[in-house]
Amino acid sequence: MFDVPLLVESAHWRQRVDQVLVVDCTPEVQIERTLLRSGLTRPAIEQIIASQVSRAERLKAADMVIFNVGLTLDELARQVHQIRAALRL
Repeated sequence: MFDVPLLVESAHWRQRVDQVLVVDCTPEVQIERTLLRSGLTRPAIEQIIASQVSRAERLKAADMVIFNVGLTLDELARQVHQIRAALRL
């Protein structure tokens, strides 16, 4: 298992994995979470997001998706465990 934030942007990584799991959220939630942890300004965050592969392209590359909006930590953990079991990890 690899944690590769820019996997979709990298042809190198996509060829080395069997499955891709994307943890997704809405763009607004992504911005809000980044504002809370990074110290960056909203325009700076929006510029970074604009320079990356689009959300639609990330979702298209995904074999599995966890939509991480409105989930409790227990619900998120349950989804992760289900995926882990499905992948036999």
